[in-house]
Amino acid sequence: MGVHQELDELLANPECHAILVNALGEYRSLLHRNADDFADEFELAHIERSVAHIDALDDVFERWP
Repeated sequence: MGVHQELDELLANPECHAILVNALGEYRSLLHRNADDFADEFELAHIERSVAHIDALDDVFERWP
């Protein structure tokens, strides 16, 4: 079985889907806390890119069958 098929099957499971969605939310919160606490300009640019990736993943997971 290919990795894409495995991912499809895992995300079809509501518990697996919820784990990933919750993990993304927790990671987003962590990045924002780090930005507020001690990020320099380089780290802030990384955090902004990471949050954009998280937003894109959230969008995909919201539309996942």
